[in-house]
Amino acid sequence: MQNTISRVVSNNNLDRVGREIGLADIISKAPSLDHVVSPTTMSATMEAILGAVWDDSTGDLSAIRLVAQNLGLWPEA
Repeated sequence: MQNTISRVVSNNNLDRVGREIGLADIISKAPSLDHVVSPTTMSATMEAILGAVWDDSTGDLSAIRLVAQNLGLWPEA
């Protein structure tokens, strides 16, 4: 289980999935970065989404798992 969690929340995986679901199209892009979303920004945005779910659900792991599944981060049960 720990290996799965580590793989799911790795910056590389968060960046990959965020791009696959089209998140880069709705993130504001800095002109100083040639209007490109960096891997760091993408992974931080994905973390922010999961963190917002954590806060809004008062730490309900089933809610986080559901959102992670819908984003394509967590394997279907």
